[in-house]
Amino acid sequence: MPRKPNPNASHRFGLSRRRFVQGTMALGATPVMVGEAQAATSTLEGYASATSVKAGDAIDFHVRDPQGSILLGKFVGIKVTRMGSPDTVVHESLTLVRYRSVPADASSKGCRWPVSYRLYVPSKWPSGVYWATFGAGTTACNVPFVVKAATRAATTRVIVQVPVTTPQAYNNYGGKSLYDYNSTNGQRASQVSFDRPLADLQSTGFDGWTPPIVRWLALQGIAADYCTSLDLHANPEVLKGYQLFITAGHDEYWSAAMRLNFDAFVAAGGNAAILAGNTCWWQVRFDSSLGTNRTMVCYKSASTDPVTTPALKTVNWHDLVPALPENTSIGLSYYKGASWTNALPRPDTPYVLQAPSHWAFTGLNWGSGTRFAGSYVGYETDAADFRYGADGRSYPTGLDGSPNTLRILAQADASDWDARAQALGLSGERSGYAAMAVFSRGGSQGTVFNAGTTDWVYGLQPELWGQTPTPISTITRNVINKLSAPWTETAEVRQFRSTPATGAAGHVYAIGTEPPAGMELEGTAFYALAAPATGSTPVYRFYAPVNGTANGRRYHYSTSPTYLPTFGWIADGIAFHAYASDAPGRRAVYQFRTLDADGLTVTFFSTDINAAPGWIADSPAFFVPVA
Repeated sequence: MPRKPNPNASHRFGLSRRRFVQGTMALGATPVMVGEAQAATSTLEGYASATSVKAGDAIDFHVRDPQGSILLGKFVGIKVTRMGSPDTVVHESLTLVRYRSVPADASSKGCRWPVSYRLYVPSKWPSGVYWATFGAGTTACNVPFVVKAATRAATTRVIVQVPVTTPQAYNNYGGKSLYDYNSTNGQRASQVSFDRPLADLQSTGFDGWTPPIVRWLALQGIAADYCTSLDLHANPEVLKGYQLFITAGHDEYWSAAMRLNFDAFVAAGGNAAILAGNTCWWQVRFDSSLGTNRTMVCYKSASTDPVTTPALKTVNWHDLVPALPENTSIGLSYYKGASWTNALPRPDTPYVLQAPSHWAFTGLNWGSGTRFAGSYVGYETDAADFRYGADGRSYPTGLDGSPNTLRILAQADASDWDARAQALGLSGERSGYAAMAVFSRGGSQGTVFNAGTTDWVYGLQPELWGQTPTPISTITRNVINKLSAPWTETAEVRQFRSTPATGAAGHVYAIGTEPPAGMELEGTAFYALAAPATGSTPVYRFYAPVNGTANGRRYHYSTSPTYLPTFGWIADGIAFHAYASDAPGRRAVYQFRTLDADGLTVTFFSTDINAAPGWIADSPAFFVPVA
């Protein structure tokens, strides 16, 4: 369902007023606010000709003085700063700025101001987030931009995407944004231009979530190259050579090309860390009639969007025909998520740990059920459609497009957020869940970790401020350390049983979580491979009808595609992939068998060789990776 920002909120990106100011002032510049009426102020206003520039190339800045002269103008200082730990001034100069008018169609067609200053970026400048400050004190503006590496992946295998489409969607400079709440006459635009200043306070650093991740990486000494979401859209090669793609905060607006390039990167073995929420919720297009990729289009309605190709309609990805849920790319979706947009403190809603042995939690020594990070769940969250197993864990159903290998590591219950808001006399909140999850499609494809919340990176700030690091610092470090090298996440093999457990159906094992008819999900039995890998072998499933009914089946699994225990068994395809022999990093899976009340053989599998009374353990049936 479409996201509806709360018009009564005093902020638009889900930050409390406290965080809002901290995130902006940390840039070391005077924050500015441009009202819808564009009233004259003493503050300069400006924008860059591009959101990013390659080291060694040039970028232009377009600046106006609202109270200056169109003829004489005045000289102002220029200071270019690289964001880091600490921030570093890398360039200083002077330039002339003049009064420029704001066109009535600035929000949709740009300001079209002349170039005020051209910056030639030295090839030795490291990739990163920069901003140019024009003027000083109350007469200043800050224009952010990204410097891309002169040579892609020359010094690091980590690339961080700075979301720029989402801040532009909310930007109402010139009177219009892609939202009703801050557009003139309460009517949103269907297209917005990058050729205009960013009106929101946070946009000094593209948005309020960018500084924490950039500065934290620098503090940790983790080398990273940077790009923007427009680079992911425009350049299919932008991720080539990297092993880990990171996006953080609020990355809501994606084009079809962005998804195509992201999916190709993961399919080729690249890994991703989505330290964000409300990710990839709207599809956008770019109209290049006013400059290449400088006009972003999003009608938010299939009926009003004039494009005739259904797959390019600018609607939620779930609402395309046919649907292309973002879950298929990133594992989670705002479709099942929650939001708290009001300025009042939102409810503390902690993640509840479900997979304490997972590598993401290395060093924390937590047990199942540990509650953590409650103040960082929101302001918008992503989740997956799920069901509870008999082991009490949440398992994705896959009915919303989530991959069948998705593993929910932790989950937060925000299903009462709307009711709690109403009890406070507020409105507009969305109830749902937040999930922290990971998946891989197996084989040579990569792994995707998704934190499921916009405010994840605020959990990194205490460490930046010299305070005790939060568990989010540990988890983020684990994720980056693991996924910056080639890695394939193993898949959960889930065990289903007939209801009651003594029935003739026995046990079924599958990577998915949709129970066969008449069966219930018990939980995770072991971990296996979702697709072929070096040295692996398919594990085939066979079934035999019992009493001629659809629900009455017995199951067997074998690494032999022609294994038939007795006459009448039917091959049921490949269930998962495992190994036929033992080796370091593998563990044996034993098959146990017994006879049910009808004298028919019933089997189940376990990594524990100690059989329950009445069950017979066969020799190892196959070997699986240690989780």
